[in-house]
Amino acid sequence: MQTKQGDNLGVIDVIDANEKTIIEKAIEVPLDPEAAFDLFTDGIDRWWPKDSHSLAESAETTVRVEPRVGGQVVETQPDGSEAPWGRITVWEPGQRLGIRWHVG
Repeated sequence: MQTKQGDNLGVIDVIDANEKTIIEKAIEVPLDPEAAFDLFTDGIDRWWPKDSHSLAESAETTVRVEPRVGGQVVETQPDGSEAPWGRITVWEPGQRLGIRWHVG
């Protein structure tokens, strides 16, 4: 396991598990676990940097998380088209969230 410390961005663990790379990210926030979970998931559209980290690269893009195992993280572009970014693999509000991201 390799651990890196980011600039006030928390700790990133990179794990090679049977030829699959697993990245775990931990960030401390001044919120209780339930509020932090809600902000990250239900509030993702309020804080995600859509102008630089979306397929459309537009602040007019919206992002949502479908709140369940098997749900998706979805970008809705200004023209109304949708692009899935990932699939929810673990959904334990206030405890854990697992996302299998679609990179690229």
